[in-house]
Amino acid sequence: MTTPTHTLGCQHPHPKQAELRDLLFRRPFDPGADGHRRIFAEAGRGGGKTLIAALLMLESATTFNRGLPHLWSEPTYRDCIRVFMRTWSYLVPRDLWTFNKSDMVVTLSPRIGGATIDLFSRHSRDSESEPRGPTYAGAVSDEVAKDNSGKIFKLVAPLLRDPGAELLWHLSITTPRPGWYAQLLANSNDAKIRWSSYDNTYIPPAVFDGFSVDMTEDERRQEIFAEHVSLAGLVWSEFADAPHPAGNRHPHKFDPRAPWTLACDIGNRSAWLVIQTVAGLDSPIDVIVAEYQPDHGDTTAMVERISHDYGYPAHVIAGSDASDAHRSTLTGSAHAVLFRAAWPGARISWPTGANVSKERQVWHAKARVCHPRSRARLLCVSDHLKSHDRSKRRGVLEMFASDSWPEAGETGGAALLRKDKARNPQSVEDTRDALLYAMVCLHPPRGGDPDWHRVA
Repeated sequence: MTTPTHTLGCQHPHPKQAELRDLLFRRPFDPGADGHRRIFAEAGRGGGKTLIAALLMLESATTFNRGLPHLWSEPTYRDCIRVFMRTWSYLVPRDLWTFNKSDMVVTLSPRIGGATIDLFSRHSRDSESEPRGPTYAGAVSDEVAKDNSGKIFKLVAPLLRDPGAELLWHLSITTPRPGWYAQLLANSNDAKIRWSSYDNTYIPPAVFDGFSVDMTEDERRQEIFAEHVSLAGLVWSEFADAPHPAGNRHPHKFDPRAPWTLACDIGNRSAWLVIQTVAGLDSPIDVIVAEYQPDHGDTTAMVERISHDYGYPAHVIAGSDASDAHRSTLTGSAHAVLFRAAWPGARISWPTGANVSKERQVWHAKARVCHPRSRARLLCVSDHLKSHDRSKRRGVLEMFASDSWPEAGETGGAALLRKDKARNPQSVEDTRDALLYAMVCLHPPRGGDPDWHRVA
């Protein structure tokens, strides 16, 4: 009998994880109609889906597909490092593998077969053309529903053709999202498995109770119970244009003696919200007291205009329509330099939108508009709201009245609520995004992404 030399950093799979393994690696190793076995697994947050997927990849790479190349994909490069590598480092003893960060390749020790695992994200290829290069014996697509285009998922299947594989397999793991992935799942005959956060028997139920307490019912169904939720219709149905506390209109008006927050969505067309926080009966209330919706992208002009009207903000929350690279403004972009020069001493936050789905941002803000359990209204619009660009008709009141989810089946994620600005000059997208950035940074959700925003 062989004596074990290493211990994996995990306990025995919980029942749902064990059921997934049986589905994926069941004998005989008969492939599906497209030449490989594909399984769709959906689980709530904290359900252990990434850990079991990494364990299954290790099993394949060291046993029946020993020594053969494997593939792990994430929506972003950052997720490859922050999600997969963190999980892998926890699971597999460090002397059994090496990691080449330049090539994004994990190589197992020759003692356990020497297989390689390529890490792959939507930015790994220049186009969606026919894949070229290496072939693989097995693949995991992690959080595939977060990839709005579905590009990664579509590229994997043609790569699963390693001639030495005993079983070609593809495991898709994700928390449900509306859009293309929900449609794919509905139309697929491949095996499917779903479990909730509470099915992870290694985490006390009180943990999930705690971080779901501020979730809306739709968010809880999707994020905790891994259910597919239809989102078509008005986004802000809980908003009541009535006096507080029964509604979301508050008598507070701008107080120049009190600190205030400036939340903005920067782009070719931008939105800027002036927010003050006032005392409530049980919790502080954020009141939107002023707004700007200019048709230009001149940030310098807006800084001067707002400084003239309201002075210096205590906190600036700045998001952007641009690529993730544009969000790395903390270290010296033109916007960061401008804000620091104009408002010295102000705290500057930059939401990391790449890691926070649009649905989760919206649900978090909705819970501030009307808490799903206490019914407290902690996000309000001032009765004295000053709309500096009123003629544009895309302010917060217009947003609360008209912002809507598209019909089921349309693209999800970051593009879910996006409207064509060129065709719709009254699109409320910029105003909504500025509001979402404010709520994410001012009130980071419990149990959420640990890196919701960065602070200068």
